[in-house]
Amino acid sequence: MLIYILLVLGIAAFHHLYFGDPLATLWLSQDYPPAYLSDREYLVEEDVILGVVLGLIVVQLSRWLSAHTTWAKRVDDDFCQYFDTQSSLALTGLAVMSSLSEEIVFRGWLQDLTGLAWASLIFGLLHIPPKRSHWPWTVSATVMGFTFGALYVWRGSITAPFIAHFTINYFNLHALAKLGRSKRRERSESI
Repeated sequence: MLIYILLVLGIAAFHHLYFGDPLATLWLSQDYPPAYLSDREYLVEEDVILGVVLGLIVVQLSRWLSAHTTWAKRVDDDFCQYFDTQSSLALTGLAVMSSLSEEIVFRGWLQDLTGLAWASLIFGLLHIPPKRSHWPWTVSATVMGFTFGALYVWRGSITAPFIAHFTINYFNLHALAKLGRSKRRERSESI
């Protein structure tokens, strides 16, 4: 989690030194407010609801894939070992910091500089796992990069993508930790 805190602080410092803007400007797109909002007030509550709904849909899809596909089950089985000893507080902190730092970097900064396609592709490529059998995870990260990026363009703020990203990370990290604990318990009982 410390690495994510340092990443957020580093990006904020770099952005301020390079562009002379505070971190808050990363929260809004260069095209803020979006044209479709010009006739009404921007409501952050709408972004929160959109983020939660999208996040929960993706969580349900990922849990379904884990239950019904070999590749997703394999990814879960391999990744759960990294989270089985983490407390709920540590997992929540990891979900917050990873979501916040990635959305600031990829949507609030990189997407405004390079565009939706490049930012999403780089986001996916930075999720390359150590095993070839985990490549579907990279593909899904790329798809989510495009989804978060489109949401950022549509809403003009990283609030909705951040909330969606956090929701996905929160529930999936907790599911992985639970799976890891049950596997560890099974191993200890079989000894």
